[in-house]
Amino acid sequence: MNILYKSYFDSPIGNLELISNGIYLVGLNFCPVDNNCTVNNNIEPFDTVKEWLNRYFDGKNPKLENLPVLIQGTEFQKIVRQILYNIPYGKTLSYSDVKEEYLKITGAKRMSNQAIGNAIGSNPIPVIIPCHRVISKNGSIGGFSGGVDIKRKLLEIEGVIL
Repeated sequence: MNILYKSYFDSPIGNLELISNGIYLVGLNFCPVDNNCTVNNNIEPFDTVKEWLNRYFDGKNPKLENLPVLIQGTEFQKIVRQILYNIPYGKTLSYSDVKEEYLKITGAKRMSNQAIGNAIGSNPIPVIIPCHRVISKNGSIGGFSGGVDIKRKLLEIEGVIL
């Protein structure tokens, strides 16, 4: 049986629920505004992630190298999430760009746009695996699990002008 731990982080975009297996961060959820987030398990992944989030929300470009994040999912989802993880701070890719990168990495001849969108939308660690950096090819913001207002705020923090 896998034990999961939770902690909460009060951010400029609302409370964030952090989920860890005790070694890696495995999830990040947006808490509803009225959610009473009081539980706090002080284990190492949470301390490191909270420090990273503080730097991020201060408008700095925190490095991801030593962040204890476990990218999970199907092989397809893991490849897409790794592409997201590698999008530089302050930069964006289109959904089509992500698809093209996936095709390049895997050597596949085609992939459905819907599958790429679903893999991006089911990202369990938004903000840190920066799915908010994926926008529509025409420059519109697209969707986001935390809502488009939060996506817009995250991009603003990074200095992205839409």
